[in-house]
Order: sequence, then C-alpha cells, then structure tokens
Amino acid sequence: MVPVCEGVCLYGGPFLNFTEADLEIKGSREEYELEQRLQLGAYIGALVSLGDPNASLSAEFLWTGEAWGVGIGASIRCP
Repeated sequence: MVPVCEGVCLYGGPFLNFTEADLEIKGSREEYELEQRLQLGAYIGALVSLGDPNASLSAEFLWTGEAWGVGIGASIRCP
C-alpha cells in the first residue's frame, strides 16, 4: 500500500485468474460450459479511512485481456 494523503492509500499488482463453470437454466434445454482458463491480469484499488480507525471504504478495478471488473466495499472492524 502506498499512502497518497492522510487517510487514503493506493494498492495494486498482478493476479492470476482461473475460471471453470457449467451453467444450466431451469426450464431451458440450453447448457453452457465455460472452459478452463488461466489468465494474467492486473488490479488497482484505493482504501479510504472514514475518520474512525475501524471504518473504511474501498474501490478496486481489475483487468485481464478478455474481461474487467469493478468493486466497492465498506469495512467496519469489531474490536
């Protein structure tokens, strides 16, 4: 993590993503199969303190050559 200013840190790096899935929909005769794939990707995120050392917000962006994703979250630590 790299502090940017008071209460804000950035983080990121590479990751490996492994995917395999089968999908069957009730009431449908269709079936889908997602083949095994191993992909290299990258992510970057930010962690923002909410003024209380036990509460924070986070946001991430993930990217591979074939897909991307965005996530947000809130954390409250219980002492």
